[in-house]
Parts: sequence; structure tokens; C-alpha cells
Amino acid sequence: MFFMKTIIQDLNQIVIAGVKSAFGTDLDTSKDYVTETNNENFGDYQSNVSFSLSKLLHKAPFQIAEELKNALDAKNIIDKMDVVKPGFINFFISKDYLLSKIKEVYEDSELGIPNVGADQKVIVDYSSPNIAKEMHVGHLRSTIIGDAIVRAHKQLGYNVIKQNHIGDWGTQFGMLIEHLIDLGWKDSNEHTISDLNALYKESKVKFDADPDFAERSHQRVVKIQSGDKESIDLWKALTDESKKHFGWMYKRMGVLLTDDDYCGESFYNDKLNDVANRLLDEGKAKMSDGAVCLFPQGFQGRDGEPVPLILKKSDGGFGYDATDVTALEYRAHTLNANKIIYVTDTRQKMHFSMLFQAARDAKLCDDSVELTHVSFGSVLGPDGKPFKTRSGETVTLSSLLDEAEERAKEIMLAKNPEASEETLKTLSSAIGISAIKYADLSCDRIKDYVFNWERMLAFDGNTAPYIQNAYVRCKALLAKGQAQGKKANLHVISNEDEKRIAKKCMALGSIVLQSAKTYEPHRLCTYLYELASNYHSFYEKCPVLSESNEDVLETRLALSSLVSKVLAKGMEVLGITIIEKM
Repeated sequence: MFFMKTIIQDLNQIVIAGVKSAFGTDLDTSKDYVTETNNENFGDYQSNVSFSLSKLLHKAPFQIAEELKNALDAKNIIDKMDVVKPGFINFFISKDYLLSKIKEVYEDSELGIPNVGADQKVIVDYSSPNIAKEMHVGHLRSTIIGDAIVRAHKQLGYNVIKQNHIGDWGTQFGMLIEHLIDLGWKDSNEHTISDLNALYKESKVKFDADPDFAERSHQRVVKIQSGDKESIDLWKALTDESKKHFGWMYKRMGVLLTDDDYCGESFYNDKLNDVANRLLDEGKAKMSDGAVCLFPQGFQGRDGEPVPLILKKSDGGFGYDATDVTALEYRAHTLNANKIIYVTDTRQKMHFSMLFQAARDAKLCDDSVELTHVSFGSVLGPDGKPFKTRSGETVTLSSLLDEAEERAKEIMLAKNPEASEETLKTLSSAIGISAIKYADLSCDRIKDYVFNWERMLAFDGNTAPYIQNAYVRCKALLAKGQAQGKKANLHVISNEDEKRIAKKCMALGSIVLQSAKTYEPHRLCTYLYELASNYHSFYEKCPVLSESNEDVLETRLALSSLVSKVLAKGMEVLGITIIEKM
């Protein structure tokens, strides 16, 4: 992979040099002073640098823009420059220059995506379902968004470690195991994950209503923590059955998580006491009402008192505060992470803010380690309330995927009644599940979004089927051209539709980089939608195989080939299934 400068980077250098030449002012070279225009009638790219220089130079932005325009040395890149009020400089780039740039992308196996993550280790904590509970719609966003973040960082060359911090320890296992023993449960093969889900609910009702059962449950927790063989064997049976379910769901969703990525609460159990005692001995933690606590700076309750993270409870037990503190230190020091990313819903924002501040205060990780909480909103039903079944139950993830596949199958059958059952099965899975994932990723993750089957499965608009269909259209054209003995080569950019496609394909690298830096997959979704829209327009307006000019024909085939590769790469980064035929 060679270093490839984008068009914006080329123009940026020209603007920086021009400002130095015209005004003797040095600009910050780490910043961008050029962006794409919102309306191509006003040019391809635009600079508003004159506004930031106005106060420094004591001149109107329009005057600065006029003087800067005359100082810019861009004759081999720009066909025309316009200065427009109140002080913008619009650039119309040369087709020959664009052709030379798009050839670089065309010949690059990574399509211009830079390798910026070499020697950098990133840990992503995501999905994190609970043992003995069936995965439900509440696990959807963490799993899908986390997976997209992992894929983007991998694509950029980072060494990514996935951490599935499953809930596999704690008091809930005492009551569940005690209930299962009461029922005579001994073998892990006796119950599926759905059975365990129901049994967990039964144990909770029993725990709340029966003091004797509650006491036995507490004692069972002590037995588990002390390594009692019967208790541990039963606990392991629960975790093994749950992991089978999780693994199947991840495979079905096309998520990268595997059995090797599980690192749940139980992993840190034997480390919790040592961490609490060490931080207490070092004076970084304090005793408060019999508990060992960290008091991160800047966090106070309504009464003005500091809010603690509890490392060790007054009864000697440990909660998720202790586990998260220990996990963070382990990831920073033992796994040597440069960046640790937690993907959870917005309700945990305060917890992670406190955790990160406590980590800085107690020197649990070096200041150079980046700590990030990637938060997200909720999935809502049509009524604007949390997505539920008609009976008010939480929607299981398995039933959601089943319905997606069934709805996609109906759509495909309507489009192609002669399709075989095998084809329908393959396409319904690829389209239905991808539609759910893309609908989630295409929304600004911070916001709640309304789950809408009709919109997400539509073959027009910003949806997975629309992107998948654009890719299929490209591949069909290329296959037809190959059958006719046509070649794909870049010779000339002959019109605005070709120029638009070339410019958009040039941007993949910067979009993937931006999407990873901001943890916003919707940026890449928007880009793919715009590219697909541009290609559909190009396909309708520009004849390809019937074009009489051979250079233009080969260029249009090459652009179609490039679009197919960019769409495929983008879908791969998002975790969307690529379909060769539809």
C-alpha cells in the first residue's frame, strides 16, 4: 500500500502555500481548509480560509479571497476558480488531473484506504449479553455498531482485540442454580437457552417471594466464588449452553465475534480483591462506610457529596464497578492497549465518565491510552416507545431475524416467482439480516430510531437492498462486457456523470478514516448511498456497451468496475452481506 494523497489534500497544500505567498502567514498544516461543495454547479471543492484570516489581516473575507486566488499555483489541477461572496473560493478541477488521481485508486488493492493503525492496539468491548438469557433486541445496537467499529479499525491497519464482556458472574447465578437444583436439573443438555430464559424469570419470582430460597441463593453464590465443584459444574453448564446460543446468533448476523473473544466478568474474579487492596494501600482508594471506594474527581451527588465507584462492598462482595476498574487496568497494562473502546447505550454514560476519570486519578493506565465510550440511543417501535412484542414482551433477537428473513423472502418471491427454494433462502438471509444491520448503522448512533420493516427492506432510498442492488447492477454489466470481449481501462473523463463517479470513488479512504475516528458508521452508509445513487444515474444516462467511442466505453467499464469494488469494500467494513446476483 503506497501513500496516496486525496484531491482535498492536494488542494489543501496549494491553499497553505498560497496564503504564505500572498500574506506571509503560516497556516496549521494539520487542518483542512478545503471541502467538497454542496452544489456541484458552484464547483467541485471550496475553501473558506479567508474567513479565518479576516481578523488577522484586518481585511474583508471577499478581498482576501480575491488576493489569494491570484496567488494560488494550481494550473495543473484546476480548470477554473471563482470567488463568491462573502468570501468563498470555488475550485473546478481538471478532468485530466482527476483521471490521474482515479487511476491511483483503481490500481490500489486497498482503494485508497490508508494504513494509519500500524503498531497501534485497539480493544473494543461490545455486545456483552448475559448468561442464561436469550439475546434480545436490546443487544442489537451494541453488537452491530461494535462490529462495524472493529471492521473499520482492522481495515485501517490497527491490531484489534475484541472483548465480549459477558455477564457470567454474580448473585443472579446463585438464585438460578439453586432453582435448577430444586427442579432436579443436573445435565447441560436438559435445557435450551429459551428454557433457561424462562427458568431465570421463575427463579427471580421465587427469590423475591421466599426468604429461605433467597438465603440459599446467597449461600450458593459463596459456594460458586469459593470453587465448590458441584456449583462450578452447574455454572459451567449454563455458560456453555449460553455460548452456543450467542455463537449461533453472531454467525447468523455475520458478526466477527467468536469463542476466543469471550472475556466475561468471571475472568476478573480472582483479581478483584488484589486490585482493591493495592489501591487502598497506595492511598488511591478510601474506606467509606466499610467499603473500599474510588472517588473520581468532579463527580458529586445532589447532596454535594462525592460519588464513589465501589471496589469492594462492606460485606466483602464485588460488583460491576470493581470488575470494570480491574478490566480497564488489565487491558491497559497486560494487553498493552493504545485505545480502549466501550460500546454501550447512553444510559451508562455517567458510569463510564466516572470510570475513565477514576482510571486517570488512580493511574490505572498511562495518559497516552485513549479511553472512549461509544454510546447509542434506543430502538423504538412505531409508537415511539421501546420496541416490544404486541404482548409487551421484549423482542428476542432470534425472532427478529426470523421475521426479517421471512419478509425478505416474500419480496424476492414477488420479484422472481420462478426462483428456487435454495436461492430464496440464501437471498432472504442476505437481504433481510443486512437490512436490519444497515438500518441501524445508517442512523446517527446517538439518536433513538424507529424500527420500520417497510423502510429498511425497500429497494430505494438509503437501505441495504439499494446498495446491494447497485453492486449487482455493476457486476451484471461487467459480466456482459466480458462476454463481449470488452476491456476495462481508464482513458478519459468525458462528461460530468463520469466525473461525479470518479470523485466519489476517490473519497472512500477519507470516509472510512473519518467514520473510524468519530465512531460514526452512518457516515460510511451515507457515502455508499450517494455512490449507489450516482451510479444508478450514470447507468441510466451513459451508454456503456453500446458506446461507439472505444476509449469512452472502456473508461465507463473501468468506472463500473471501480464502483463495484468500492461498494463491496464499504459493505465489508459495515458487515453487510455482498450479493453477486439478485
